[in-house]
Amino acid sequence: MQKPESHKLSTSALAKQLDIPLQQLFVTLRDYGWIRKLEDGWALTPKGEFEGGEYVHSKRYGRYIVWPETLPEHPLLRAMEHNRLLSAAQIGRKYGLHAREVRRLFGEIGLLQRGVNGWELTAHGEQIGGLLLDNELSDGEPSWPEMILENALVAAQLEFGQSQYRHTDDDASDLLANVNEYVALDGHRYQSRGEWQICNWLYLAGIVHACQRRLPGNELLYADFWLPEAGVYIEYSGDERDAYALKSALQRVEIYRQLDWPFIEINADQLADLDEVLTRQLRRRGVRVW
Repeated sequence: MQKPESHKLSTSALAKQLDIPLQQLFVTLRDYGWIRKLEDGWALTPKGEFEGGEYVHSKRYGRYIVWPETLPEHPLLRAMEHNRLLSAAQIGRKYGLHAREVRRLFGEIGLLQRGVNGWELTAHGEQIGGLLLDNELSDGEPSWPEMILENALVAAQLEFGQSQYRHTDDDASDLLANVNEYVALDGHRYQSRGEWQICNWLYLAGIVHACQRRLPGNELLYADFWLPEAGVYIEYSGDERDAYALKSALQRVEIYRQLDWPFIEINADQLADLDEVLTRQLRRRGVRVW
């Protein structure tokens, strides 16, 4: 008699328990001879059935394979701990970063590059252990050996990412807390930490932008950021800006509203979630954000 589904693990649940990318687990189970690939999914082999694999039929998901809840203790699967691959999401969780942010940081140091359909491994990324598992098993998401986190360049980049993406003004330990001028990754210079953070986000996201761009028809007002491909202005209204800068920003925002020019306004409270805020706002305006 088949055990209830609640006592079984789907392959995705098994991957989560083992803390490995799902595509790595599919490849491993295939290489062990427990499953084989069909045109419309996966099938158990006699060996897989011997290890406790069964089929479950669902109205929502169709037929899929489930495994005994004790399978994570199988010696062959336990051995995977020594060859664990990490996805961008798993690396991100270790540093409090989103998977998108990890990919951008890796792109900035030449481990990944933007392709037609998404991020691709570079030759350098492959040299330090990056893998793109069987294309039919994955969505093109590169995976990384756990030891990559011991690479000095990678570790420094991820630590920078924490500073860039997760900064809060209350962070007394921030090494940049007393800096008077912030130099962005693309060389632009700012008096406010918030503008620096926005500029770095745009640079890492691969979005062309101009800083201090004069508003058309106005000789006195300059936008914080102008995104020419998107046709969108970005204004920062952070608390650390002086009274004149805040007054000027309010004037610009009023002009955008009067002329119905697309703009995004970022305040200091949004900096800790800048990736979510800008990604959502730009995607609404048809901008592709990876």
